[in-house]
Amino acid sequence: MIVLSRKMRTAISAVVATAAEHGQLVQVYAEAEKIRRANIEDNVALEEIVEALINKSAAGPGYHSDPYEARVALLGESIH
Repeated sequence: MIVLSRKMRTAISAVVATAAEHGQLVQVYAEAEKIRRANIEDNVALEEIVEALINKSAAGPGYHSDPYEARVALLGESIH
């Protein structure tokens, strides 16, 4: 796993905290795509962000992992 920028780590923590506050699972692929696009200049693979989200959310709110959601997030469509 590569070292993510502080901005990316902060975004990941915010996603996990928001999911925990709302009692929801982290939608890792959708959120990872949003974080990747917001930090495109970091040139980090989606899988690296997915791994960080899973590691961070596994001990907290839990997560849902569906690769299709990355495409949906990329297109700006709603997951639900």
